[in-house]
Amino acid sequence: MYDVGVEPFAGRLSRPHFDEERCRRDMAAIADDLHANSVRITGRDLDRVAVAARHALDRGLAVWLSPMLHDADADTLLAYFTEAARLAERLRRREQAPVVLVVGWELTFFMRGLLPGDTAGDRMRVFLQPWRLLADTVRRGPFHKRLNAFLARAVAAVRQEFAGQLTYASGAWESVDWGLFDLVAVDCYRDRRNRRRFAQLVRGYARHGKPVVRPSSAAARTPAPGTRVRWAGPWWTGASTRRGSRATCGAANRSRRPNSTRC
Repeated sequence: MYDVGVEPFAGRLSRPHFDEERCRRDMAAIADDLHANSVRITGRDLDRVAVAARHALDRGLAVWLSPMLHDADADTLLAYFTEAARLAERLRRREQAPVVLVVGWELTFFMRGLLPGDTAGDRMRVFLQPWRLLADTVRRGPFHKRLNAFLARAVAAVRQEFAGQLTYASGAWESVDWGLFDLVAVDCYRDRRNRRRFAQLVRGYARHGKPVVRPSSAAARTPAPGTRVRWAGPWWTGASTRRGSRATCGAANRSRRPNSTRC
C-alpha cells in the first residue's frame, strides 16, 4: 500500500509533503526491487493519487486506486467517489492500463452517519461500548444495512464513469453485499486470538464466488508472548501462496493482470 496522504483523524495528515520525484523512485523500487506486480495507492488529494498512479503504470504495475475522504457524509463522499471514478477511467484508458477502483474502506469507522459519532475516534469507541451499539441498532436498525445502502448508491454512480473492476476494502466486522462488486476485499488481521482459525476465516469469504484479496498488509500489535510478528499475507483465495513472503502486493505472481494479483 502506497500512501500519498490521508487524514483519518482531523488535523493529522499522514503525508503533509508530497514529492513527485521521490514518488517516482518509490514506484521503481516497488516494481524492480520488491518485484511486485501491483500497488494500492491511498490518498485524499486526487491530484496526488493521479501522479502516483501514472508513475506506477509507467513501471508496469497494476494500480489499485484507493482514494478516501475521511469523516465525510454520504452525499459528499458520493460526489468524491464519482470524481475518483472519472480519474480511474482516464487512467484505465491509457493503453488499457490495469486499474482497479477501491470504493472506500472501513466506512463504518471513517464515514459519518453509519455509526454514532462525529469523528472516526468517536465511532470506534462505539464498538468498545456494546450498549451504545445496541441502543443505536434498536433506534436505527443494523449499521450493515446503512453501509450496504450507501455502497449500492456509490457503485451505481461509479459504474457510470468507470468501466474497470470495483471493490471495497471492508473491515472484518462489516457484512458487505459483495454482489455489488467484482472482487471481495477484507482487512482481516491475524493475531493471537484468531491465529488458529485465521485460514478458515479467510476461506469463508470464498463462498461469494469471487476472487478474495487482502488489501491491507499489517500485523496485529498484540502478539502472544514469544510469538514472532509477521503479517499474514499475501493471500488470494484460489491461488497458491509462498509462506513467509514479506514483499508487497503481488510479489509472488509476475502476471500483470489485476485478476491475478495477490495481496
